[in-house]
Amino acid sequence: MDIRGGRLEDFDQLVALTTAVRPYAVGARTGVRAGLEAATNGEGVGYAAEVDGHLVGWSALRPAAWLNADDAYALQVIVHPDYRRQGIGTQLLRACDEWLGALPSWSVQSIADEHGTAFALRAGFTVGAELTYAGVDLTDAVPTMTVPDGLALVPLAQLTPQDVFPAYRETAADIPGGSAVDAAFDWFEAHVWAGPLFDSELSVAIVDRDVVVAFTIAFREDNKLWTDMTGTVRSHRGRGLAGAVKAASLAAAKDAGVTVAYTVMNLVNEPMLTANRRLGYRPVGLRTQLTKSHRPG
Repeated sequence: MDIRGGRLEDFDQLVALTTAVRPYAVGARTGVRAGLEAATNGEGVGYAAEVDGHLVGWSALRPAAWLNADDAYALQVIVHPDYRRQGIGTQLLRACDEWLGALPSWSVQSIADEHGTAFALRAGFTVGAELTYAGVDLTDAVPTMTVPDGLALVPLAQLTPQDVFPAYRETAADIPGGSAVDAAFDWFEAHVWAGPLFDSELSVAIVDRDVVVAFTIAFREDNKLWTDMTGTVRSHRGRGLAGAVKAASLAAAKDAGVTVAYTVMNLVNEPMLTANRRLGYRPVGLRTQLTKSHRPG
């Protein structure tokens, strides 16, 4: 087994590896391409584990721009299920640690599946929120949820990023379980609104007198949908708006030919868990958020 630097030519094998490890991933090709570009243009780093010329493991660090901090990175370590418990993950993580060691300070976020949490703890990570990845079959009927009088459903195609961002930032700051994000508009516009998978017709908002009070962000790849974020501003919570806006998005996706939708749920966010269960989402994977940092002095 060899550990080497990642290359753009790894694209096809890395997409296959990512899909094998996380079959519910939406946008694997887009994510892999962005990760490889970051690893080869100096913004981050990537390492491949090869056995007889076959890519069986991968680790990478790329800037976590959504955290609005210059020294924040997202870490990915994946190993094909057939090659686990052979020390491959340890060597891949060590390579990333050595790269971080050249930096004056850093913080890292990652997500481990149920098989990787103990490994991460041994590597010095701190365990954060537990996340459930869930999916719903859109070939079945999609439940409808009522929008209160005086409010209106609007696809984000009819709005601007400036219209949506205030609600996005407020709700991102309130994500429970230690997952809150201080979102910056430039990042939101570049990576969400102008993201390669963002579908403005399937992303939906609820407006109150032209002000966005709830929304759901939908990313689409072929016949699969990923709900990137759903939120309601503080003044309108407790009225079922998150469920209603997500139901509208799923109905639009079904009409557009999407057959399956996925989302991630924080296990301490009971209102969203309840709404997703009513919409038919069922668990497909358990993940745990992880953090680790180095701050001299």
